[in-house]
Amino acid sequence: MDFHLRYRGPLPANGSPKEKAAIREYLSPQLEDLFATARQLKNVNLSWVRVATSINNGNPQLLPLTSADFASPIGGAPDRSHSHVFYKFPIGGYTFIPLITRLHGLVCELDLTFLRREDSGAIINAGGDLDNRLKMLFDALRLPYEQKEIGRAEPPTAADIYCLLEDDVLITRIGLVTGRLLGPLHTDGTAARGTDVELHLHIHVRVTVGTFANLDFLWK
Repeated sequence: MDFHLRYRGPLPANGSPKEKAAIREYLSPQLEDLFATARQLKNVNLSWVRVATSINNGNPQLLPLTSADFASPIGGAPDRSHSHVFYKFPIGGYTFIPLITRLHGLVCELDLTFLRREDSGAIINAGGDLDNRLKMLFDALRLPYEQKEIGRAEPPTAADIYCLLEDDVLITRIGLVTGRLLGPLHTDGTAARGTDVELHLHIHVRVTVGTFANLDFLWK
């Protein structure tokens, strides 16, 4: 399965939880549209996905399935098995819904075009570490694990936040192209900032362990 995400806005190094939340909320409508339109996700009913009571080191603590969850479909009744390999995590007035999870047996490869107000290159700093803005991005791509990571006291109008990842360790490969961001990023008169970026993310979803519920992800 392949799809694209985009982000235009600030991406500071070592950003705060609030700044990470803003990126999650920017990407969430795109992922929500993916859930509604992608062939691989057409059998997912979010009212049937499992519920996580907490997230420990990226691993969700899930409520157990009931006997009704294992019942075979009868007649025209839908099969819930596709929904049960997904989960949602209610916390702080929000509900976070990750796409790529260990439960689903999925990982992803990421090809990133990273435009910023600097010359190309210089992604590795003098200490040998990746640019901290990339670390900030990877944190924003995953769901928050605890209250202090949410970054907001009150949920926005849309309290369901769709996230790409359960955990950023599920990114198995990164391809990166950098370039200079030219011209204004915004057309509404918002002043240019040194932290402004334009990101184009090409996501390649891969199956690590094939199951009946994730076979559709083997196809683009």
